[in-house]
Amino acid sequence: MKHLFHSNANSLVTLAEGQSTSDAESRWASHKELGWLLFNTLLPVLRGPGAMAGWLLQLANSEEDIKRLSTPNDPDPSAAVVDLLINLSLTLTHAPASEPGKPAHSFEPFKKAPNAEGAGPRPRDSNEPSLNHADTRQAPTAPTSGGFGGDNTAIDIRLSSPRGLTPRLLAHIDSFKVAAPEAAGSPITDGIKRGLYLSNDRLYVTIGHDWFRVAVDLDGPYVIDEKNKARTAPPIKRDAQGTWGFDVAPKLKGGMPKANNPQDTVAKSMQEMSLAETNYRRSLKVSKKVSLTFGTAVGRVKEKLAEYDTARKKLKTLRNLTRNEASAHRFLIPYWEQQQAAHALKSNLDQQLEALKPMTEALLGASEKTIKAIEPKKIGGVDDLSKFKQNRSEEYQRTLHALTEVENVYNSLANDARQHGVTGASLEELTSLTNSGSRVAYDEMMEVSDMAYEANKALLASKQAVSSLFDQWKNDSPFGSKAAVEYIKERYDDPLAARIITTKLNRMSYLKLLITTWDARSAGAADPQLKRFLKENLRTEIAAFKNLRQFNGYTLSERNATLTTIITKFKQVLSDSLLMQEEHPALFRTEYQQRFTEALNDLIADAQAELLEGVKEEQFLIPPPPPRNEQRAKPQNQRVFKTEYKETLIGTLRAPQAGQPINIIDVLDPQSGQPIASYGEHPGERGWVKIVQGQPVQSPQATPPKSLASYKSEAQQLMEAATRSEQTILFQKRKLDDPLRRDTVYPKDWNDMLETKAHQLEAMAQQIEASHGARPETAALVTRWRAAADEMLQKARRHAADGYMVQPPTAENVDFLWRHGFVDINLVRRDIPTKSGDVFTEYAVRKKGKIDVVWYAHFHYPEKNWPRADHRAAHLKIPSQRTKTQKDLIAEAGSNGVVEKIIKARITPPLDERLFLKL
Repeated sequence: MKHLFHSNANSLVTLAEGQSTSDAESRWASHKELGWLLFNTLLPVLRGPGAMAGWLLQLANSEEDIKRLSTPNDPDPSAAVVDLLINLSLTLTHAPASEPGKPAHSFEPFKKAPNAEGAGPRPRDSNEPSLNHADTRQAPTAPTSGGFGGDNTAIDIRLSSPRGLTPRLLAHIDSFKVAAPEAAGSPITDGIKRGLYLSNDRLYVTIGHDWFRVAVDLDGPYVIDEKNKARTAPPIKRDAQGTWGFDVAPKLKGGMPKANNPQDTVAKSMQEMSLAETNYRRSLKVSKKVSLTFGTAVGRVKEKLAEYDTARKKLKTLRNLTRNEASAHRFLIPYWEQQQAAHALKSNLDQQLEALKPMTEALLGASEKTIKAIEPKKIGGVDDLSKFKQNRSEEYQRTLHALTEVENVYNSLANDARQHGVTGASLEELTSLTNSGSRVAYDEMMEVSDMAYEANKALLASKQAVSSLFDQWKNDSPFGSKAAVEYIKERYDDPLAARIITTKLNRMSYLKLLITTWDARSAGAADPQLKRFLKENLRTEIAAFKNLRQFNGYTLSERNATLTTIITKFKQVLSDSLLMQEEHPALFRTEYQQRFTEALNDLIADAQAELLEGVKEEQFLIPPPPPRNEQRAKPQNQRVFKTEYKETLIGTLRAPQAGQPINIIDVLDPQSGQPIASYGEHPGERGWVKIVQGQPVQSPQATPPKSLASYKSEAQQLMEAATRSEQTILFQKRKLDDPLRRDTVYPKDWNDMLETKAHQLEAMAQQIEASHGARPETAALVTRWRAAADEMLQKARRHAADGYMVQPPTAENVDFLWRHGFVDINLVRRDIPTKSGDVFTEYAVRKKGKIDVVWYAHFHYPEKNWPRADHRAAHLKIPSQRTKTQKDLIAEAGSNGVVEKIIKARITPPLDERLFLKL
């Protein structure tokens, strides 16, 4: 209790002391309040540091008022509120008067320190005391640059002031003054130019008693400096009375940086143009110097080429003379001497061409630098520096002309290699002699083929360089594109793309000759695939490929069908070469095999890319390409035709002649114009059949009977050959397990290899039965041979069926499988509606006696109950493609052979009727 009493007493004493005030404290509080009232009365008229200190004290006193308001135990908070409001109102309403004779407050540009993080205006020193104060400002000077102030603030204050014109701004404005115009006359009375003066086609404005030159843009009149259009004056405005004056109010910027002043843009563009022109003239001088050196070197090369050409023609003449028995002994020595002379000239020419290569690189580099100096800045495909487009085109033309001169040299060497060979014999002549069995001619043909291959390789590089520079010229500008096309049309008869594909095809042809050895020709008689590879020269497909690149006027279906034939034949030749090299590596030259494979794959990829574009265009997946103006219209008598083997080729319809009962189409060599092959028309399923010349028809003669021992020996050899063929088939069938290689084999070849031998053995059984039927062992031999022939046939069909089952479907493959009993074909459903509005009938192809579907066949019709034979489209699909349309499959396809498979899966007459429509 005692402790509680003392605590209570102490609390009462403390409360009394806090609520009581002594007389001395009360008097001090009154004096302090009076001092603050006098201080607040005098504060508005103070200037300089004293005023600044006073306002800081005022703010400190306001802080005390805020603390009193935040105290919950304050007995009278209203006094603190009134005191705080008075102090703040005096602070906010304080507006110091400007100094006498001194401009009011303005802003000068803020100069950011090197390490500063922000930017903004700083106040000038116009708030300093009016009397006896130190002026630390730098004396204003007239601006020396086009700009006036910074551009990094949200408010544009560069040419503005809220209280008047500063000395610096006045000096800036004075620099724009001009003399009063002569005969200014009366001001303009209407429009945006009202109040301005027009004198000698120049606009003027008078502000105060000063004259200024004026220009007008979309935003209205503005003051300009005739001598430096990059300089900027404050904007001007017109008041209600029509008097013009400077507008120095701050301007609020928008959300985006303000666009460059038109004068600045013009000046910058002119400066850039002047600099570009200076650099262009400097680069052009270097380019012309390099071009002159290059032209001199090319001139020397052309002189040597002319000497070489003369020597080669003389060599050919002497060779022909040595082939004549009457003159051979007289011209043999000159012939050998001419060979040596021609060889020396060729070596010297090769050295000069090699020395020309770095010069060509230097020429291209100098030309590129010259063009780059004045390259266009494109806005919507239009040059903004259009005065230079002519200069660029002239540079492109000069450089392209130099490259075409080099191309002509290589083109002459390529033609010379084919026409004169090594010793004066042409490649065609050597090929004919080789086919007649001349080993000497074969060796020389290999040498000539290698020489022609190297010449074509150099020619291809030269043509590609010309094509690359031509594309650059075309893409330079619309003007350049027109000039480039006109130049090429004047220079060449054929498009550059056709010239390049011709060189690629020639290169591939020379490599095909080079990859096999002499021994392969004798071995080819025994191996049908090797024999086919050696016999196939691809000349008809090469001619078709060249025609597609050279001419226009073919329909989409014609182009696509021809490309499909080209791709199929090229792939077959490539497959034969790879298979034969694996089986007979000693018969192939490895160093050329790889080059041949690369060259042929390049052509296949080129054709596949073109086929993809054509099929997509056919399905309206892409818009039609622009007309190919560089291509010529195809001749009126040129035809796209289909052979008896369903191959689509391009030829020239022969004019009807007396004694010509049928129409004949000749496939012509695009270079020589001579017929490569001829086809006669046979209406019906056969189509156009190849005409074989120089093979008189002979009546079959009866073969005299042989001895039984001879028949037995031949039959044994035939069965042994069948065993070897089956081993070859089994070796090739291993590729069926590899999804990437299974399409490179041809199951039809497997069937033909064994089927031919089976028919031969069956024929031999008939012959022995007819000629030696009376002998007791004949019946057993006939039975055994016929059983062996039947077994060969079954194996042939089984091997082919194994390949067809895993390869992409074609109607021909399904026909083979159905005829030989490997598949069943059933109707699934008729008139199934599609999203596009038509209907289709679905058929299923299954393995014999199996449930799982191997392929589906879809026949499309415009509406239900449409005649079956009048289908709009028919194609085979694997099960994963069953719900996808042809357009979907083509849209998903790439240029990797998928489109080719889609085209081959189409079903056409007569197989549509034979396999499906009868169901």
